[in-house]
Amino acid sequence: MQFLKRLLPAGLLLALAGCGEASSVGVIGGADGPTAVFVTTATKTNPAVWPTVALVVIAAVIGVIVWLKHRK
Repeated sequence: MQFLKRLLPAGLLLALAGCGEASSVGVIGGADGPTAVFVTTATKTNPAVWPTVALVVIAAVIGVIVWLKHRK
């Protein structure tokens, strides 16, 4: 359940940004070393998402500033 609570906001953000489909998947690795999976996608973002992202970033910065001032 904790996994789903952490995955839901990230999935929602990716869905809003329009990054739902991978256009290329590559696997790099060997029998005796680590394996990495690279997923690439075309850059296509919904322009309506950027004001929301900017608002969240501004709110986070203001929240950190207020928290730091009250902490002293």
